[in-house]
Amino acid sequence: VVNQEVCSALLLGDYVNRTSSQSIPAHTANTGAHCPGGTAISCLAKFHKNSGLPVWGTPTPNIADLLTLDDGVLLVGADYLADSFDSVDIFSGVGALEGYGNMWQSKVGVNGEGVYVQPLLSERSFGGGMGITQDQNGNLFMTLYTTSPTAKLGPGAPGGWTIDLESNDVECEEDTLICEGLQRNILVKLGEETTPFCIASCGIGEEISVTPQTCFIDGMCYTAGESAIEIGLACMICDPTVSQTEWSPGPTIGVSACFIGTSCIPEGSPLEVRIGRYETAPSACTSCDPAVDPNGWTVAEGFFKPYLTAVPPDDCAVITASPTGVPIGSPTTKAPSTDAP
Repeated sequence: VVNQEVCSALLLGDYVNRTSSQSIPAHTANTGAHCPGGTAISCLAKFHKNSGLPVWGTPTPNIADLLTLDDGVLLVGADYLADSFDSVDIFSGVGALEGYGNMWQSKVGVNGEGVYVQPLLSERSFGGGMGITQDQNGNLFMTLYTTSPTAKLGPGAPGGWTIDLESNDVECEEDTLICEGLQRNILVKLGEETTPFCIASCGIGEEISVTPQTCFIDGMCYTAGESAIEIGLACMICDPTVSQTEWSPGPTIGVSACFIGTSCIPEGSPLEVRIGRYETAPSACTSCDPAVDPNGWTVAEGFFKPYLTAVPPDDCAVITASPTGVPIGSPTTKAPSTDAP
């Protein structure tokens, strides 16, 4: 029960009954609490349990479910774009996996500060169906689904690991770009908060120190030489000698693959334009030729682009030989006859 005694104990000032002429709706109170930034999809906000006044707000990606704890709030969600949590970015599918999205689980402290975020990766496929709950013994459980035979739960050991569902409904070889099969639902038990193997040290407001011979890219741990095929970048690798926080060009670029824009293109693959969820229009003359241009499209010999904005399938024109002209002599004029009629 809220009364003057409670307000005084909490240093909230005078108690005002909601029927009083001095009372105002909580949403009109100017407490300075707001969700900063304009790119967030969701906003997690805290309101005072007695006064109803907003206390703080923090922008987040799309929230699917949440669970309140004594020391903060656990959040889970999924999106079809790369997501940002303050200064932390997590991956999104690119190239063949563009639009396949991501899943995540994070924690926000009691004062609205970010504590951690861990991505969940449905390798080379779709994932979603996020939910979180707690049983009567305090155990935390998370649900999700994947359409891939394997899924990465968390950024890396010891707190994260890869689950192999040993399914045989889809063939997923080492160089397969998309491994999309039947939907499989997963129940995961969350353990204690730990630091993944690729993080040497970190703290709120501190720069992350990455372990030697590893990379920490978009919230996930990778070992030296490991490729980014899981998110659609088969030609990019973790190369700690170049960068420990960004993908680096792999040895296949310029040999058997091109890196064009933000996509890895296998040699011989045509330029394609997406015209539907499962349909693309390929070019008849433009493809990846690593020997000619490892970072751009190559137009096949005998073709040209009729105009700069031409896109598949109407982007090619055949070069024809110049027409061979037939020599034309100078015109002659017949002299008028002098014979008398």
